Amino acid sequence: MKTKQTKSKQQHVKTTKHMNRWRRDFATDLPVIPQGAFVPASECLSDADACTPDTSVVLRGDFDASRFDIETPNLPGKIEVGWDAVGNKLPSLVFRVQCGADMLCWYANPADPYIWRALDVWNQERRLTLSYRPNGEPDILFGSRYQLHQKLEELQFLSTLPKEARAGLTAGYLEAVCAGIVSGEVERKTKSILPAYPRLKNLQACIVRTSETQSVVVNVVDEKPGESFLKAVLRRGVELAAPPGTRH
Repeated sequence: MKTKQTKSKQQHVKTTKHMNRWRRDFATDLPVIPQGAFVPASECLSDADACTPDTSVVLRGDFDASRFDIETPNLPGKIEVGWDAVGNKLPSLVFRVQCGADMLCWYANPADPYIWRALDVWNQERRLTLSYRPNGEPDILFGSRYQLHQKLEELQFLSTLPKEARAGLTAGYLEAVCAGIVSGEVERKTKSILPAYPRLKNLQACIVRTSETQSVVVNVVDEKPGESFLKAVLRRGVELAAPPGTRH
């Protein structure tokens, strides 16, 4: 029993170290799960020497720039679009970009019609663009050819269900993915997509927010003695914030 408690405590410390860098909800001062969003390409600020988006829609993410290496020259990189089952729930859409041993992940709700509208745009343009803005500086852009994969397309029917059914699926998606991000499950299970870098050094994940899939705050309280951190999060730790006000 003592060993189990010690392990749980270490996991808690390791997880909250990165949570302390997350934005905070104005109303509660609790950390907000990192967010991504589809934005018009015109909203992306880029350096004069950088490539501009060649898609009309860009998927931007909120990440810690100090944990993603873009400074090392000629670093191998790769973009992957697929799905991931977190917490044994329904599959979630996931967009991954890896540079060297560092990876960024955007998790998207397959029951959200706004997600599929953006993917339809990319499918028509045959391109996708991912980005993040380090510390408010110009966007770092990652582009690739894109075509909607048949296995992903099979999930699209979830977004055509009645609103009440979609709401239930969305709640399950948020519970599973957010708990997976907070507890470290996503970090532990995600594998490198670059053979030259078989082990990931840093992995960051966010959820894609839309008007249907809202933000989430983390309320890690009332952890019982001997209880694993994941169980504490699943029992009480993930709360919907509607809407949050965030600050750095």
